[in-house]
Order: sequence, then structure tokens, then C-alpha cells
Amino acid sequence: MADLVLHVHRELIHHLSEVCLLRDLYLHTEPGTFGKRPMTARTTHLDPDGLHRNPAFTQGVITPAARMLHVGGQLGSGSDGELLDGIEAQTAQAMRNVLTVLAAAGTGPEHVAKLTIYLVQGVDAHEAYAASRSAWGDHRTAVTVVSTAGHARPGALVEVDSVAVVPEQGAGPS
Repeated sequence: MADLVLHVHRELIHHLSEVCLLRDLYLHTEPGTFGKRPMTARTTHLDPDGLHRNPAFTQGVITPAARMLHVGGQLGSGSDGELLDGIEAQTAQAMRNVLTVLAAAGTGPEHVAKLTIYLVQGVDAHEAYAASRSAWGDHRTAVTVVSTAGHARPGALVEVDSVAVVPEQGAGPS
């Protein structure tokens, strides 16, 4: 009888651990962390050296579920936070800022899924395009260009954001 009780006890423990694992997977939490934050809710905020740090926003966000990087809107400002003069200089700098955030996350322009470029009405879009290409190169990606009445920061003529895949270490270009 004692052997039967021990066997049933072991089976119950085994099944209980399977139930807990399934519960954790269903709730998207790491095994053994029931009641804590779900895995899909954790993101990593990225504020690389060399870019102006602002307490109101982060320069990029890595989402763990798909290893995606969401680069926040980059203006044509240097590491001191000062805007450069003119659409060409601001656009090239905004693109370099996007590249800096990508590199800090371990990815590059070849992994960018989407770029959105916001241009203030009245700027020469051809000048902006040429300047962006000079910094970005020939990396093809989905691009949306939006004309705006202005940006939240006075004097900003362009803002660029992007979404990129962060490849697993050791993975080649896709």
C-alpha cells in the first residue's frame, strides 16, 4: 500500500508541474513565475551614448516577443541636442541618429522593416531624400513620407522613426 501511495504522489507531482508549465505558457510568463509580469510585457529601452538623452522619451525600444526594435522619432540634432541648420543637414543627422540606435541594439539598416519620415510642409523633399540616402545608403526598406504642419520641437524640419528586427547573435543578414 505504501508503494502505491508513493507512486500516486509522484504522479500527482509530475502532473502538477506539467499543469503549472502549461499555465505559465498560457499566461505568457516565464516558467515558475506565476503572478509576475508576462514575458510579452517586458521591453528594453535603449538610450545609446552619443545621442541626446531626454527624460520624456527613449531613443529605441526592443520588444522581446519578436526581437523587434522600435526607434523613436529622431530629429536632426547632434549629441548636444542642438538642431543642425537646414533640411539637408537635419535629414542626414536624423538618419545617422537612427543608425546609431540600430547599432546599439545589435542590428543595422539591412534589418529595418519600416522607416517613417516626417517632413515639415514647404521643405524640398528632393533635398531631404538625397541627404537621407547619403547617410542611409542603398538599404531598401518600406518607407512612408508624411508632410506635417510642424514638429513638437520648434525648428525641427524632419523626424525619422523606424522598426527593425534584432537578429539572433551569429545570424547573418536576412
